[in-house]
Amino acid sequence: MKYKYAFLWFLVAFILQSTVFHHLPIFGITPNLVLCFAILFAFLYEGWYGMVFGVVFGLLQDLCFSQVIGLSSISFGVTAFIIICLRSFLYRDSLLNLFAACIAGTLVHYFLYWCMTSAFGALHTLPEMLKMLPVLVIYHFIVMAVFYLLVGRRTIRHPQDRYFDV
Repeated sequence: MKYKYAFLWFLVAFILQSTVFHHLPIFGITPNLVLCFAILFAFLYEGWYGMVFGVVFGLLQDLCFSQVIGLSSISFGVTAFIIICLRSFLYRDSLLNLFAACIAGTLVHYFLYWCMTSAFGALHTLPEMLKMLPVLVIYHFIVMAVFYLLVGRRTIRHPQDRYFDV
């Protein structure tokens, strides 16, 4: 995938997250589409798409919606880097492995984000965050699975496959 297409996907995710998905909460929780795409692009595609655009759109998200600038971008970048390291151990054509990446990425992001915001005096407690994580993991996996089944599966190239024609 080229960087311009990845940029467009992240832009659409950012716009949908801040407009449409804000009005579709489940148990008062909305998905973080930029995080979903950072995990997806880090897991599915070779290169640094998830990390680069996670940092860029995390900074944009902080500029638009946060009181402290830079926390989301750091957290998205670290999460995408961990998923890139994890990618070599998982088979990308399996929804089960996508679910494992979703769990790992969501947990890493929210624990890291909670640690950074608590250092700045945020009022969220650890039990509050732990209470919302199962719903977030399921919500994020649904978003990732829809993207994977509609778009992601078709664009993954497997050059080690001897029947793969370029």
